[in-house]
Amino acid sequence: MNATSNWLAPVLRNRMVLFILALAVLVPLAFTPVSFRNPALGAGLLEGCAIILLAMLLLRADWRSGVLQRMADFCKSAVNLPVLLFLAVAGISVLMAPDMKSAVQEFLRLGSGAVIYFAIAHHVRRSDQLSCLVDVVLFLCCAISIAGFVQFSSGAGVYATGLFGDHQLYGSVLMALLPVAAAVAVSEKSPGRQLFARGATVLTAAGLLIAGSRGAWIGGATALTLLTVVSLVQMVKKQRSHVPMKVSEVVVPVALLAMATGFFLYLWPQSSAIMGRATTFKAVTTSASSEKCCSAKTHLTEDATWNGRLNAWAGAEKMIAQSPWTGKGLGSYAALQHNYSGQGMDIASLHLRPSLGEQAHNLYLQTAAEIGIPGLLIFLSIPLTLLFFGVRRAMQMDDGIKKTLLLGAMAATVGILVDALSSPSWQMGNVSVFMWLLMGIVASCMQPNAKRERSMAVEPVKQPASRPVFAFAALGLSVLLPTAAVAAAPGYTHIKTCTISPKNNTINGGTSQAFTFTGTFANDNGAVDPTATDLTNNAGTTFTFTPNIGNVGSHSGNTYTSENGLGNYSVNVSATFNDGLGGTCTDSTTLFVTGTQGGGNSDNAIAYGAGAGAAALILFLLAHHSTTDKIEFDPGEEAKKKSEARVLDPGLESYGQALPDDSLFNTGKPGDKTGK
Repeated sequence: MNATSNWLAPVLRNRMVLFILALAVLVPLAFTPVSFRNPALGAGLLEGCAIILLAMLLLRADWRSGVLQRMADFCKSAVNLPVLLFLAVAGISVLMAPDMKSAVQEFLRLGSGAVIYFAIAHHVRRSDQLSCLVDVVLFLCCAISIAGFVQFSSGAGVYATGLFGDHQLYGSVLMALLPVAAAVAVSEKSPGRQLFARGATVLTAAGLLIAGSRGAWIGGATALTLLTVVSLVQMVKKQRSHVPMKVSEVVVPVALLAMATGFFLYLWPQSSAIMGRATTFKAVTTSASSEKCCSAKTHLTEDATWNGRLNAWAGAEKMIAQSPWTGKGLGSYAALQHNYSGQGMDIASLHLRPSLGEQAHNLYLQTAAEIGIPGLLIFLSIPLTLLFFGVRRAMQMDDGIKKTLLLGAMAATVGILVDALSSPSWQMGNVSVFMWLLMGIVASCMQPNAKRERSMAVEPVKQPASRPVFAFAALGLSVLLPTAAVAAAPGYTHIKTCTISPKNNTINGGTSQAFTFTGTFANDNGAVDPTATDLTNNAGTTFTFTPNIGNVGSHSGNTYTSENGLGNYSVNVSATFNDGLGGTCTDSTTLFVTGTQGGGNSDNAIAYGAGAGAAALILFLLAHHSTTDKIEFDPGEEAKKKSEARVLDPGLESYGQALPDDSLFNTGKPGDKTGK
């Protein structure tokens, strides 16, 4: 009971810390499942909580005299200035965006993360508060991992997705939490928390593996490697300073964690799926090396997902080349990527919310495409500045919860930077919030201890007057509060009805017929937009043509060309649209192909006409052939032919066609050819 009260005491005494910890739990365990089924509501919940947190920051601000000087000092701080500059650039970029609604939504996502960053950096600074934050992180590691085990064991999906609905999101979150749990598992002095941390580390590592996210694997391996190197450097430094430290304090926990993870996977029934996914690295590396000598347009890689990323990156590079300094506008990549990469959904014309398929799968390329290369550099200055000053601070700190959490959060930040090279997860609000949370932990832990910090067992701590300077940064977001409702309003996300036209049309053999495909969309609340949207050339539309007499004719896209010289058959034409969010719609019609009219049939008619004309011409020439022509006849046959001519002559005269006097068939009786 005493331990429980000691754990809850610092939380219950500080509503700000309580709200931050509650938000950290609600985002992955409550908001994420809602967001998977209703993206608008999930975004509204997250941004609504951020607005509440912003209001708390403003209410706790000290607006007494000297506030301008404190604001100036805040803006000059190394942990605050890059974030403020990034928000300023993002705010200006909103005005340039082609879709204002998407731009505001994206800015609210970034602003929500910034509010969480400032709240942690300036309000969660006491060791007892950080201990509570560590326990929350360890709890999340276990809860998120177990949710993935349950989903994966049920056979629902090829990879573990947990509550996130996608294995990339699930893997990225576990990858971000793993270094913190591992750091506590190795360095924590409290036996109870260390045991809890070791169990959480094993569960998180196993969950990360069954997620099957290769980018998260690489990011997690990079983070753990960095954490191990830093721990070894610290051990060597202590030995040189004659501080007693046993090698087993580092080696044994690491070995136990590795063995426990391996044993867990050995017993896991689906461990073969993990090895199969790992073998795809060979296809990626093979295709990547092939790209050095082959054009991306002509080389088909062995891994389809890698090929899709190459197309997305090429599209982002085209956007950057067109607007390298200012970008296309915040949130514009998802709306414009279809025109540049040739894949994904044309969400601008379909009024759809962006999904993972419309992301660049590279945080840096997408950021540069939206807010320009200068904006990307400002964004990178946030984690790089924190890492630079964090490493310097860690070398000067004594062992304790702050140092442990600082090292774990810095390693996690590095892992995020690596994972963001190929993952779309960090463009999603329910995942990017962990990036801001971890960077806030780094900013909090590397600052000097508060002068009035005491043990959590002492008398209740009076709520300190909050420094208004960090609230000043959040004040810039408050002007967008009226737009939060607009940005979180339901978008037209799911296909409702679809129609293919023309219906039951008839064409002749050898001709073509083009079809159009339109659809209407419904929002998350079921309201239907009556405006029909042309889906004919959309990437989510597929046409199929099935003749009833076999594989005859040809088709390209939405056009069918009937077989030359063949008719009297029908073609079943079907069109299907997939909105990328689980919604599909199909409509079909029948195309009738009748007898010959053009193409090969007209060629036959011409041939028959030409043959008849040639025969008539031969008869005409023979009838008008003159005896003066030098044609050799058999003399013995001359009398026979003249006898035949006498028989033919009356017949010819009956048609009014008298033979010429010099004709071979003339009987020598001109008077008989007067047409009696």
